[in-house]
Amino acid sequence: MTRVAVIRSVCCGLAMLGLTFSLASGQTLTPDAHGFITATPEDLQPPEGSRSVSILGQGSQPGM
Repeated sequence: MTRVAVIRSVCCGLAMLGLTFSLASGQTLTPDAHGFITATPEDLQPPEGSRSVSILGQGSQPGM
């Protein structure tokens, strides 16, 4: 690998690390004993400047 390729790879890696860390640090809910994350409507307040929250699944149905 050339010096330019190494520098480019390191910079891309650091940028990716910085972007994913900020996304992961915004998750404030903790998993239960089985590893599932349950949220009440009060927990699902949209971030500042946003109007909606995306979730996966249907809360009225058990399981996924």
